[in-house]
Parts: sequence; structure tokens; C-alpha cells
Amino acid sequence: MDFDAHDLSATHFDEFVHHLGLAAHLAPLRAALRPTTYLLLDGHGPAPVGASKVGGDPDLPADVEWPIDSGDWAMAFAFQIDLAQVPEAARDALPASGLLSFFVGVDEPATGVEHTVLLIPAGVPLAPRRPPEGVAMAAFMEEVDPGPLRLETVLDLPRWATNEHTALTEESMDAAEQEAYEALQEALRPPRQDPGNVVGRLLGHAAGIGIDPREDAVVVQEVDPNLLYNYDERHKIDMARAEKWRHLLTIYSCGALNLWIWDAGYLQVLIHEDALAALDFENDYASVESS
Repeated sequence: MDFDAHDLSATHFDEFVHHLGLAAHLAPLRAALRPTTYLLLDGHGPAPVGASKVGGDPDLPADVEWPIDSGDWAMAFAFQIDLAQVPEAARDALPASGLLSFFVGVDEPATGVEHTVLLIPAGVPLAPRRPPEGVAMAAFMEEVDPGPLRLETVLDLPRWATNEHTALTEESMDAAEQEAYEALQEALRPPRQDPGNVVGRLLGHAAGIGIDPREDAVVVQEVDPNLLYNYDERHKIDMARAEKWRHLLTIYSCGALNLWIWDAGYLQVLIHEDALAALDFENDYASVESS
């Protein structure tokens, strides 16, 4: 059975779930669905002002200063997203237009990575901005060949090393069904016209390596960052609050860009659902997920 990853209709999804032999799990699968928007490299070179792009010079209003981290490093511009390209069903609390821009500071250590998310309203005059002179630049994007981005929105299911993924698969499915779930996840991803062109992702489900990263966000942002690796104390924390943390955006290692994040990992930004509703990006949490 052919499956169109861009068809967000529940009927189409239901048919494919039955095709894979997962009909007994249809209700929880449907309940877990969220749209996610992939950022795909669409060539190299300059992009129009205000367009979605990765690397190069950001487009900023005249009154917005270049983000500087706590070590006085100029943050590296990662990408910007033209929100008008994101379908209404996939925007959550984000506005229907404007520019969402992402900057990254020094990514060591891998937890609590300093970063800046800017939401620039539509209609504000923009111009390409060079990095500030005389300020050391974080090396995060230094080898990247910039290029325009194409946005593709698909349905998303809980991803590895999250509590929802464990509940849906390991706690509810036999081995064959778990393989079918992996096939379903693969079918939901946008087709790759060129190998390695996935640059990032907006909203949808969080992903982790070994542990639910939203629990790390609870420890670092809500409790005490000194307890991050103190698992005896972590076990005393009510981790139900992790469900309130949402995936905001991710930037992936991308061979087509010559971008490698630690050991071919990714940098993920999580945001509390109340902050997302208020469009408050001051206290979100960024970490590198890498094997």
C-alpha cells in the first residue's frame, strides 16, 4: 500500500495502520499524532530576505542586537523559518506569519546549551546582518555552506527514548508490532529527494537517546541543574511534569551541509507548553543528543 507522508488526514493514517497490522493499537496511535515540519536543504547559496534558510547571515530588524552568550561569544546563526510556510494545523501557538530565528552558543557541555530563539513579527523591515566585529564567534556553524530551506509538514508519532514511545511500544506491543511501528514512523517521514538533506524539524514530538530529554528539562529548568546526573536524587522528582515540556525545534547533523553535531547527533530545543502558549522563549532548554 502506498502512503503519502504529506496527507495529514486521519482516514489515510487509519488505513495504513490497518495495513501494517496495528489496528489493535489504532486509538492510542491516533491520540499520539502531532504534525511536525521538516526543514530540508533546497540547494546552496543565498536566499531572499525573510525566506527560510540555514547558515549564512541572518535577516534581522535594525533594533535587534546579535545574541551573545554568557562567555561573551557571539552565538552562531543556525537557521530561520518563514512561518507563513507552515500549515495552520502544524503551527500550534506560533503565529501565521513572521520569522522564527535560531542562534546557538558554545555547545559544551551538551546539556543546557546556550541559545536564542527570536520571533520577529511579520511586516518588520529586515536586512542581512553580519556578525559583530571584534567578538569571538561560536564555532557551531563555521563549516556550513548556507542555503535555502524547503518546509514539509507530516504527521509525527512518539520517538525513541521518550515515555510516550515506551508506553506505546515496549509496554503495549509484541516484537512484530514494534517492527511495524518502526515502519509506520519511517513512512511518516518526508521522502528524501537527496540523501542527507534533512536540516531540522519544528514542533512535533521530542526524541532522546537513553532517557526522555524532557525529564532533563525538568531537572535543569525547574528543580536544580546540579542534580542532572545525580540519579539517586532524580528519582525523587515528580517526572509527570515532563509531559508539560514540548519539542520546539531541532537542528540535525547534515552531511550535505558539512554540519556535524558531536558524534553525528542533533541539538534539540524543548519548551514548556505554557511558555509556548505565551510565545515566551526565555526559559526553554537546549541539549545535544548524541551516541
